[in-house]
Amino acid sequence: MRAGSRLAVALVVLVVLMLCTGCAEPVRPGVQRSRESSGPASATDLAAMRAAVRTDVANIRPDLDELFKRDPGLAARSDWWPVYATPSFQRLVARGTPALKAITLEIESGEHDAYTVEVLRLARVKITD
Repeated sequence: MRAGSRLAVALVVLVVLMLCTGCAEPVRPGVQRSRESSGPASATDLAAMRAAVRTDVANIRPDLDELFKRDPGLAARSDWWPVYATPSFQRLVARGTPALKAITLEIESGEHDAYTVEVLRLARVKITD
């Protein structure tokens, strides 16, 4: 094997090891790493994030009602697009990776109905995509 090939293989192995051990994060277009996501969140930060997540989720249904008043045809849709279009859902997703722990805790809390849990799961998927 030539020296250039060995160097390329070594670099690939190094990057894979860094990704596996958490020393590096994959770069996704349009996603900025925030300071909050780089270290452990304090209990106060987590409680504040959970409160924000709960507020966003609680406002999705009123946002949907407003959306359906403006365009009644949307109420007949069988997909999740109307939920994605609500300002509250967009705000929830915009909270990004710092909100993932709070979203997961809300899902696991058992305090929400099936619809709300599904909305939280959808937000988690949108954030991690």
